[in-house]
Amino acid sequence: MKTFFTLISIGIGLVSWGQIDWNYYQPLKAKGNIPAEFTQEYADKYSAESRAISNNKEKSERHREETFHLRSQYFINEFLASGNVVFGDTISQYCEQILDHLLVNNQELRSKIRVYTVKSPEVNAFATDNGIICVNLGLIAQLENEAQLAYILAHEITHFKLDHVFDQFIEEEKIKEGSDTYRRKSQDEKLLAMSTYSKSHEMEADREGFKNYYDKSGY
Repeated sequence: MKTFFTLISIGIGLVSWGQIDWNYYQPLKAKGNIPAEFTQEYADKYSAESRAISNNKEKSERHREETFHLRSQYFINEFLASGNVVFGDTISQYCEQILDHLLVNNQELRSKIRVYTVKSPEVNAFATDNGIICVNLGLIAQLENEAQLAYILAHEITHFKLDHVFDQFIEEEKIKEGSDTYRRKSQDEKLLAMSTYSKSHEMEADREGFKNYYDKSGY
C-alpha cells in the first residue's frame, strides 16, 4: 500500500502550507463512473428496502421499519446529492485499499461496502445501513498513520455488519413511544436508556472491530 503521508501530500495537500508543492497540487475531485446510488431515484431506493420487510411482523414493528427506510433513504439520497460527497478520488481509493486488506478473508462482506470522502472539516466518519462508509477530510487531517485509519474503518465495518444504525433507530422509536419495556419509564429514564444504548453500540464496534478485523490485519 501507499504510505499515508505520500497520499495526503500528492492527493489533496493537507500537509502544512509550506510543504505543498504547487507544481503537482491537485484539488480533491471525483473520478470515474458515477456510482448508481448517486443518481437512482429516492422512491426506487425506498421501494426496494420496504419490499424486504416481512409481512409476518406485527403492525407496529413493520411501521417502525418502514419509517426507518423512509427516513434513511431520504437522508442518504439528499446527502449524496449535496455536492460534498466525493467518489473515486485519491482518499476514497486509499480507504478502499485498506478495506481490501481488512476484509481479505471476507469477500462477501467486502462486496457490500464502499467508501466515499466527505468535504467537511468535522472530525468524523460514519456508516449507513446500506454499506456506505463516509470519511470526512477533517478526520483525515488529524490522523498520524495508516493504522489509525484502518482502525476507524474496522469500527465502521462493525457498525454496518451488526446493523447498529437500524437497531438504534428502532430502539429510539420504542423509547419515544413508551412501548415494550419503556412503558412505565420516566422521561429521564428514557433519555438515559437512549444514551446508554448508543454508547453500547460504540463500545461493541470498538471491541468487535478490533477483534474481527484490525487485530487480524497485521497493522
